[in-house]
Amino acid sequence: MMHRPSRPPCSLSFANLIVVGLAVFFVCFSFSRILKHNGFPTTFWKSDVQRMVAEAEFISGPLVADTGQLCVFRLSDPQTRADWVIVPEATSFIDSSGSSFAFSSNISARYTIIAAVVTDGVPKILTHIIDYGGEATPRPSPTPSPTPNPPPINSLKDWVTQNVPDAGIQDSAALASCYASAARDIESGAIVSQEAAFAAIRMATQTKIDMETWASFLDELAMRVSEKLAGNKDVKILGDMLRDISDGLNAAKQ
Repeated sequence: MMHRPSRPPCSLSFANLIVVGLAVFFVCFSFSRILKHNGFPTTFWKSDVQRMVAEAEFISGPLVADTGQLCVFRLSDPQTRADWVIVPEATSFIDSSGSSFAFSSNISARYTIIAAVVTDGVPKILTHIIDYGGEATPRPSPTPSPTPNPPPINSLKDWVTQNVPDAGIQDSAALASCYASAARDIESGAIVSQEAAFAAIRMATQTKIDMETWASFLDELAMRVSEKLAGNKDVKILGDMLRDISDGLNAAKQ
C-alpha cells in the first residue's frame, strides 16, 4: 500500500493569513490614495519600493509594555499625516492630525505598527515592533531598602578608639599616658586652668609620637573637645574629657 507524503505543518493559521492579507491590502490602498493625492504614479520598480521602506526609528514609542497598557506612537515629524494599521488587530485610536497612534489590548503578542506616509515628496512605509505583555515585559527591580545610618558617636572615648590612625596605633599607649597624666594633675590641683592642661599635653606629646602621622587626628580631636566644652572654662570638666581620651587610646591598641 502506498502512503501519501504528509504535508509540512503550516507556520501561519488561516485566520492569521487573513489578518496579514488585510493589513497588506490596507497599506497598498493607503499608498494608492497618498500617491494619487500627491500626483505620483501608482506603479513603481522594485528598487523604488525598497528605497521607500523606512527604518523603525522614525516611529517613536515603547518597545515593551504590560498587557492592557495604553501605548502611544508618534511620527518623528509631527507635521506629517499617516495612515496607520496594527498587526495583529487591536483596539486603536488615530488622532485628528494623523501623526500619532494609540492602542491597548488584553492579549499578549508582538505587535507591528505600520504607517504609510509621504515625506519630502517620497512615499514611505514606517514600522515599529512592540513586545506587548508576556515574558518580554520588563519588571522594575525592587527598591533596595536604605542602608541604616551608623549610630552617632556621642563620647570622645568611642570616637578616639575608632579613629586612631593605623600608622600610629603602636604609639597610642604612649599618647594615652600624656592625656592621663594631665587628667591626674588637674585632679590633684597641679594644673588649674584649661590653657595649662593643653600646654602640658603639647609638651609631653612632642617626644612620644610622630606628629606628622597624628596631625589630622589631633586637629579633629581638638575641635571635638572645643565643641564639647562650648566655652565652659571649668578645668574639672576638661579633666574628665582627658581621661576619656586616654581610655579610648588604650582601647585602640588592644
